[in-house]
Amino acid sequence: MWLFPCLSLSLISLVWGHGSMVEPPSRAVMADHGFPSNPRDYNWMEGFCGGKGHQWSTEIGGKCGICGDAWDAETREHEAPGGKFANGIVVRHYRPGQVITVTSHITANHVGYVEWRLCPNDNTDQDPDQDCFDREDAALVVEETGDTKFWIEDAWGVGEVSTRVRLPMMECSQCVLQWTYRNGRDWGTCNGACGAVETFKACADISILAENTNYTTHERPSTTEAAQTTTSSNNSGETTSNSNEGTTTDNNNNNGDTCRAIGAWSGQADVDGWCTDNCLAPAPHTFCPGDMCQCWQGAGGLGGAIGVSCVATGAWAGDSGMASWCTDNCLHDPPFCPEEMCNCS
Repeated sequence: MWLFPCLSLSLISLVWGHGSMVEPPSRAVMADHGFPSNPRDYNWMEGFCGGKGHQWSTEIGGKCGICGDAWDAETREHEAPGGKFANGIVVRHYRPGQVITVTSHITANHVGYVEWRLCPNDNTDQDPDQDCFDREDAALVVEETGDTKFWIEDAWGVGEVSTRVRLPMMECSQCVLQWTYRNGRDWGTCNGACGAVETFKACADISILAENTNYTTHERPSTTEAAQTTTSSNNSGETTSNSNEGTTTDNNNNNGDTCRAIGAWSGQADVDGWCTDNCLAPAPHTFCPGDMCQCWQGAGGLGGAIGVSCVATGAWAGDSGMASWCTDNCLHDPPFCPEEMCNCS
């Protein structure tokens, strides 16, 4: 007789756990994403405005706290002032107009869509009202589609899903980036685009300044990026940041002034751009994985040198024909220079 209630409670917890924004780290996940001094939110995936029934009740009328707390909560724990997770920590530093990676961790896929809205606040002691996020120009545009909505596909299942959005040409020492996920499982909700649907929100504090020389670069794209999105089951992507608690990755391939994607990413224009942005970022904040990006000087020459020579290596060592092949291909624009076959110096 006790089995059914226990199963019911378990199912309820599964239905409620839907997700949050993890890149840039939202206030709900900061403790586990590079900022351990911030309190840990054990219910980080439950920024659901007090629950669908509560949010869309007659009394509340669909309103929600800007970061996912219930509208009528005595203390909105993810908002300043007073919220224990809102401590004014700026987690990422960007430049005006920069294209950035944004990642959602979806723990229960209810399709629908995600969107990001930006409010220039410049006051870590007092959060803005929702009106700031509702401005016509507040919604960020997904770089690959030109849409402000990033549609979640059923086939992706659960885990992390990333895309890229472009920041506006503006500056702020502290902007609040608001993440909203509207689920589309309810009947008649247009896949989350309309109706009184279950809604999740989260907030991240970022800066956008032209003087951010140590600016945060993009996360490494995934090989599953067939539709210019990335999905994974964990947070193993690498980023660089000028935050003292962020992660920096040494550049290992930053040579020359021209960069292209290679290997599994070869021919993808957006990853070419990713390589250029990250490989040529000011040292030491470059991130240029050698299995993914290759840079060279102008239209020829690896290692930043014009007229570089190449020889065959490995099983082809000493083969003059293969040495000629290496020279032709490694110094080509774009180059194709397998390490197990060629060595250029």
